[in-house]
Amino acid sequence: MTLTFADIANLLYPYCGGGMTNADFVIELIDSFMEEPDDGDISGDYNPLRGLVSRTLENFYNGSRPIGQKNASKILRHTDKERFESFIESSSGDALEAIAKALVDKGVEATALNASAVCADLMENAILLCSTGNKVANKNTATEVETTEPTPDQSNSRFKPLKIITPPDEVAEYELSYISKLMAAYGEAEGIIGFSKETMNQYSKKYGEHYKRQRKDFYAAESVRQGTRETYGDTDPDQFEVLKEETFDGVIEVWEQEHRNGYIRLNAVLAQSALVRIDRCWLCRDTDWIGNSQKKGICHILANDGTIKRWVNSDE
Repeated sequence: MTLTFADIANLLYPYCGGGMTNADFVIELIDSFMEEPDDGDISGDYNPLRGLVSRTLENFYNGSRPIGQKNASKILRHTDKERFESFIESSSGDALEAIAKALVDKGVEATALNASAVCADLMENAILLCSTGNKVANKNTATEVETTEPTPDQSNSRFKPLKIITPPDEVAEYELSYISKLMAAYGEAEGIIGFSKETMNQYSKKYGEHYKRQRKDFYAAESVRQGTRETYGDTDPDQFEVLKEETFDGVIEVWEQEHRNGYIRLNAVLAQSALVRIDRCWLCRDTDWIGNSQKKGICHILANDGTIKRWVNSDE
């Protein structure tokens, strides 16, 4: 019998959860299933799930999202099943009886005496299922079991081409916030107050191509927003927000530095955004959608929603 990670987590929580949140319990399970680090490090550098947001961990727990292949493979490289058995055996005798009964109810042969070992074997198979994307080798039967629900990690959907949105000729109403900040940056560079799209016609040789690139980048990022919604659905609305958070955290120090004018600040932040690592976001693991254009476009989305308040050196 093959159980998923979510099956095991939900089965064990009443007896091993100790009042933890579902997200914390997921971390506890993986910590207990992995070897103890030699240096005592319990950071995300060892347990790869520690760097993920709570919503992601909740989705692992409730089964709406599997652990990613990359992270599952790392967990498997550091498996310590005896440690996991000890974790389960630290429960009371009554709890072990209850765990064994819960396993039997799911069609798994188990007794209080071997429940911990059975759970360790099931956990290993569950993580192996995640690591292979759509198949798991059942060590007891030497067969492969196909999962029924496809996920973004599977090879048939991973790296699905991103549908790029082309900027319309006319600026859309929802672009106005970042566009106004962009105009202010051009204006500060030229010493012109109230620099507008109409004013820019006089400076098209200097800023025309730059302006077109900014809109192209904005819509490249908007394409990712839409693709994220289509790929992960309503169960994971936070992934684009994670991307925004990672980008903001990577550029804010550059934004805060002194710059001669807003145009120079803008370009410095855009250059920095291309260097930002976004490893915490599933998008960089499941897709090839995030390039420099998308990263720069996220900066304009941050400006559009007010997270980045301005490019110029003083409030407008």
